[in-house]
Amino acid sequence: MRVLCCQVADFLIKLVYLRAPTLIGRPLALLGPDERVCATSPEAEESGVHKGMTPRQAQMRCPDVTIQALD
Repeated sequence: MRVLCCQVADFLIKLVYLRAPTLIGRPLALLGPDERVCATSPEAEESGVHKGMTPRQAQMRCPDVTIQALD
């Protein structure tokens, strides 16, 4: 039996881009069920938004960040 493993960088963010291509290139943070950031776009990371932050902390670091609940 053969197994293939493929890792896609920023997979969750790229799924959001499929539904909302207007968000490409903008700071984006996704919230998990615990209401904490669970995924970030590269633009959000460059602005200081990191996994584990609350939405308020993310907005303080990057006022332009778009925050969406993980779907």
